[in-house]
This record gives sequence, C-alpha cells and structure tokens, in this order.
Amino acid sequence: MAAAGTRGAVVECDGDSRCGIGVGTTLYGGARIRATGGAVVTTGRDTEIGDGGARITAAGDGGVRIGDGVRISGGAEVIGPGLLGAGSQVLGPISARFIDLAAGRPYTHPAPDHRGAVLKGFGRAHGIRLGTGEVLNATGDFASGPAATG
Repeated sequence: MAAAGTRGAVVECDGDSRCGIGVGTTLYGGARIRATGGAVVTTGRDTEIGDGGARITAAGDGGVRIGDGVRISGGAEVIGPGLLGAGSQVLGPISARFIDLAAGRPYTHPAPDHRGAVLKGFGRAHGIRLGTGEVLNATGDFASGPAATG
C-alpha cells in the first residue's frame, strides 16, 4: 500500500485501487483518504478535506466520488459508496455511508437554495439522498431528521 502525506494528511491507495486528488484541493492535517480492494476515490477541484479532521474510506466497489468545491470537515467520516456533488458539504462528526448529495453552487454562493446539499450535525447518516439547496442538520440518526431548503 502506497501512502503519501501532506501537512499531517494521509492518502493511502493500494495497488488495485485508484486515488485522484483534484487541482487546488486542500488536505488539512488530520485528513485521511484510503482506498483498498480496487476502490476508487476521486476529488474535484478546490475541495477542502479535513479542517478539524476527516476520513474518506472506500473498499472494493464502494467508491467515493467528490465533486468540485466540496467541504468535508469537523471529524466527518465518509465511507463508500458515496457521491458528493459539487458544492456539497459534510460538516461535523458524522459517519456517512451510501450518501448522495446533489451538486450546486459552492458554500460561498449568496443564494442558499442554489448551493450543494449539506449534512451537518453529528451521528449516523446512512442511505441519505439530498437535493440541491437541501440541508439536513441532525443529531443521532439522520434518517429521522427532516431536510430543509436554504
């Protein structure tokens, strides 16, 4: 398994897997990306991973695709399979698996309804699908929390 670190960040990708980090992506100290067993983990451009720690893990056919301008921070864990569309966010100590977060504008865009989908809070977010502009702020089991727009 090959490993590369950047300022306390670690990217591990075994010989059967593929890891691709987009141009302009920031891996903060505490970020860890791991792909094993033929999995694929890719990030788009200008993505921020690990401010406050974050882990992205994929194994076998459970890949993780991360779009442009995504933020994953605050102790978040994304376990494949997962799709995080451009501008989406996972914020806080959330264990996210089988998630599909719709693409949208980046978090800096002035109109929240046009931003990528957001998971924030803490707890377990498994099987969650959110549309553009939707925000799910929950504690415990995210499946029981209502999604809000804007």
